[in-house]
Amino acid sequence: MKRVLLTLFVLSFILSLQAQNLSGVVTDSENNPLEFVNVALYALPDSVLITGTVTDKKGEFLLNTNGNNGKDMCIQLSFIGYKTQTVEAKPEQIIVMEDDALLLGEVVVKGDLPKIRLRNDALVTTVQNSVLSKAGTGNDVLKRLPLLTGG
Repeated sequence: MKRVLLTLFVLSFILSLQAQNLSGVVTDSENNPLEFVNVALYALPDSVLITGTVTDKKGEFLLNTNGNNGKDMCIQLSFIGYKTQTVEAKPEQIIVMEDDALLLGEVVVKGDLPKIRLRNDALVTTVQNSVLSKAGTGNDVLKRLPLLTGG
């Protein structure tokens, strides 16, 4: 009789712990798990933040409800490249994130070569399209080069 009571007590304790946690899986539209999705648990109706976490490699999350089982709650999920979603909090659920695609019209990448570089045994500098192009004579340019002054 004592064993039966002890077993019932342990089972009720385990079930009460499970009821305080919300778990789920976050995937994309192709059923691939999403890692590092921000998951926040809010109490309704005033949207007070209860707790938050991020998803693991399998897209899984676990939230502790901190004893708010009787209250209405919602889960907000956000991730770069996907629309932020707010869903009703349920004990175990699968949430599919929707793409938030933004098409760019054009991307321009610009770069500059270093102004001074070493080529063989000589320092080579580009004077054209720089401040040095207004320095005057060649000797004036040499005086203003950062690596050659002070010596």
